[in-house]
Amino acid sequence: MTLPTPPSLTQAQRHCSLALKHQGYPPEQCQAEARLLLTHITGQSTAYLLAHPEAPLTPAQWQTLQDLLQQRCQHHTPLQYLLGHTYFYGRPFTCSPAALIPRPETEYIITLALPLINTLAASTSPARVLDIGTGTGCIATTLALETSSTAAIHVSAMDISPEAITLAQHNAHTHQASVQFKICNLLTAPTPTQPYHLIVSNPPYINTVEYDALPPHIHNHEPKQALHAEENGLLFYNWFAKNLLQWLVPGGWFIGEFGTDQTKAITTLFSQHGWQQVTTHADYAGLPRMVVAQTPSNKAPKP
Repeated sequence: MTLPTPPSLTQAQRHCSLALKHQGYPPEQCQAEARLLLTHITGQSTAYLLAHPEAPLTPAQWQTLQDLLQQRCQHHTPLQYLLGHTYFYGRPFTCSPAALIPRPETEYIITLALPLINTLAASTSPARVLDIGTGTGCIATTLALETSSTAAIHVSAMDISPEAITLAQHNAHTHQASVQFKICNLLTAPTPTQPYHLIVSNPPYINTVEYDALPPHIHNHEPKQALHAEENGLLFYNWFAKNLLQWLVPGGWFIGEFGTDQTKAITTLFSQHGWQQVTTHADYAGLPRMVVAQTPSNKAPKP
């Protein structure tokens, strides 16, 4: 089909959908991405696209759309990087190749953490919360915002990447969230002088074989250090199970995301190191995804 130059909104949307379909994306995803690209380049809402299907793109908009579509189809650039943002727990977060793209399944960390924070804050003021490997800062920012009016809480976040910390600070500032960020290599970090009440993390947990088999839109674009972990994907969980006992107060909690085939290995690790109430939880898709564990209540934190 020969398109007029520039095409109407309907023609451009159909063109995008077909181009994405030829790359093997599911039909519903093709249609959704086409709409998102058009709302992005026009600055109009989906409702506007539906109400004005024959409205033409400007030549500049048509050129921008073709450029974005080329990046998406030929280079497999993630849509979130092309748009510059994604949504997490109902809020927009700026995205860039400096950090992992927030996933919907990671939102379940928030669901698990909020009742714990409210319980902790009822007896401790403020409850100290740490997000390890913060990336875009979506977890730390969301926890700070969701508890700002219901609990006394102090949220900190750390990441080894200076670029990720800059991005996370931007997102927290955009949402006016109170979060203290720090550039830090967890594996060489000293034990904190003031332990935390809750630590959350979505660490790298993909092993080498799985990483090499990732689709190109992930493997070629998202930061490897946010995805891949040595020791069969368990490098950070080996460290967590052994060392976070000294990072948390007695009776403190850890919540972490893991790969769906790592349930047994991770629960065994935490149990072997003396953690209590080690449980795993399925994400919104019903897949095992989160571990929750508590430090012994009689543990004296390391000075």
